Amino acid sequence: MDEAAGFPITRCGVAHVNREYVRAGEIDPAELVAITDITEKVAGQMDATRARIDHAVSVAASSSMPNPAPQQLKERQSQQVQIKAERNRHAAVLCELLHDRTNYRLMRRGLEPLAKKIFTPVRSAMKAANELEVPRKNALKLRDQVRDNFAARERREV
Repeated sequence: MDEAAGFPITRCGVAHVNREYVRAGEIDPAELVAITDITEKVAGQMDATRARIDHAVSVAASSSMPNPAPQQLKERQSQQVQIKAERNRHAAVLCELLHDRTNYRLMRRGLEPLAKKIFTPVRSAMKAANELEVPRKNALKLRDQVRDNFAARERREV
């Protein structure tokens, strides 16, 4: 073994308290405590222990806090990027599909929106009317016609 601190080490052991020991009169130390020899295990860990001690001393002498878990930080950052991308995708889907509070609330609860299909053709019609500079009154009539046609087609399909 070693004597880095000036003390020669010949054996290492761990003392275990016997849970089943019942005192009957005087305490019998040999019955109360069992010692397990771990000298070989400790000898195998000496180099790793020295490295950890050197690292701990350098951290204590440092003026800044080192990163305690660099791998966990990288994993957390990766997860945050994935979550943000998923939220953006979800928001885009909601923007396209849901234009009223009821459907938005249903979607947030994980339920299917009620009238999600009708918004796409109506939105397309309104966009086309705006591009063609159709007066607002006529655009609203066009919207209603598209909505009615779409609803009639949905009824025929069911």
